[in-house]
Amino acid sequence: RLSGYSPFVLAALVFIVALLTSAGLYVHRLMTNGDNLDYLFISWITATGDVLNPFRWRFPVAYSYLLTLWLWATGSRGGGDLFMLSTRTVASAKLLGIGLVVPAFGALLYWLRQIKAPFPILIGLLLATAQPLMAQFSSIGAEPLFIFLSLLSLALWEGAVRRENPPAGLWAAASACTLAAIQTRQVGMAIPVAALGYLILFRKRHSFAWLRAAHAAAWTPLVLSLLLAVLTNPTYLKFFFANPETVETVRPPFLQILSGNFAVYGWTIPDALVPKLFGATGVLRLSGAGALALPLALALYAVVLLGVKIVFSREESAGRISIFYVAASLLVFMVCPYSATRYVVPLLPVLLWLALLGLLRLGRALTGRSVRPLAAVLLAWIGFQLATDVFAAEKNLRMIWRLRDRPPWHPERYVPTSEVDFAGLLDAGEWIGRHAPADSAVVSAKALFVQISSGRRVDYPFAMEEALRRSEKNGTALYVVLDSFPVGGYGLP
Repeated sequence: RLSGYSPFVLAALVFIVALLTSAGLYVHRLMTNGDNLDYLFISWITATGDVLNPFRWRFPVAYSYLLTLWLWATGSRGGGDLFMLSTRTVASAKLLGIGLVVPAFGALLYWLRQIKAPFPILIGLLLATAQPLMAQFSSIGAEPLFIFLSLLSLALWEGAVRRENPPAGLWAAASACTLAAIQTRQVGMAIPVAALGYLILFRKRHSFAWLRAAHAAAWTPLVLSLLLAVLTNPTYLKFFFANPETVETVRPPFLQILSGNFAVYGWTIPDALVPKLFGATGVLRLSGAGALALPLALALYAVVLLGVKIVFSREESAGRISIFYVAASLLVFMVCPYSATRYVVPLLPVLLWLALLGLLRLGRALTGRSVRPLAAVLLAWIGFQLATDVFAAEKNLRMIWRLRDRPPWHPERYVPTSEVDFAGLLDAGEWIGRHAPADSAVVSAKALFVQISSGRRVDYPFAMEEALRRSEKNGTALYVVLDSFPVGGYGLP
């Protein structure tokens, strides 16, 4: 019975489990998407004195500035360029993400309290042992910071909804935190959009003064972020709203994007909610019960939708902004031409909470009791996830120890995850580093990765003519590294 323990002890248990899980699942290689190298490159340029450099990239700026300060504070900002990127710099950048585990789970527990979620500690432990979530904290990217800021923003908004006269400081904190979330990932705009959706649909629940303050708190970060995007780097805005003929990147037909993302996220969400159950390596497929995957996935969606119905049928408004946030985020994901599991990860706390509300209602309807049976199911679920985490951590730590003298971009690090094509790309870079003169011209679609593995300057294909002229001038060969990845794709064949 968890109720017999101090809330501080239970919260500490969640923090400890989350830290141990993130450490055990530590991603010991550079991720195969190019963002992590871009962020390291941005932080190096910023640390050299070009403090406005993050605004010239397609990414929001919050994580870039945080990473710059962290690498400077830890004395591991790297050398003069990516040729001198060290294992220490990569490890330090990854430790920043792990360091965000505690504030992120603090924000999670605070949010669960604001929406009056059942079993908050068990939900915390479920998420602390969820591999799709915890593996993100050792990535070099905006996800760990965004998970923290998005949960804190939702908690502040939900707290404001519960009060008829919130203090000005609460509105200011909600607005500032929302702005910080958007400046970490642009999909954070779903937070003020969710708040505005709530204000429009449920305006009769609140006073004029409350609505005025809420509108100011929502519109301020949204307008400021849009202005920053337009004035600094409107790459994403152009992609979605500009004339397709004026956009450099080819934009697939809308229905093609929609159908493709529907197929991807239709399975990504159940797999993230119940890790190791679905998919080619899930329990269902391995036990010969793969035919149950679709019915169970549909049942999971039904339970989540039942949770949504429960929240909107209550008299109190707790949780409604969080639901609008998930809906707005999923809408963005569905029309975005790129898809990835990591996009869904920040939504897991809300989706899991809704699933548990649905399960509670089903348990009460079927058996007349719901609390104890569901608590037992959650404990078993946590135990299963913990067992898979221990198994994965044992293999992961053995691999880390075996490759301890190899750089984070060594080809062998990508073999256990079946990223064999990417391992071949890095192996080609190492071959160039061993055989090509230092002033050789090299071209690759994955230029930064080939650059760090070869120690040679590498150009993207759009600079092919310049690279050819340089090779003729230096009297060296032109090396072109070909790959079989789809446009914008990495890693898996």
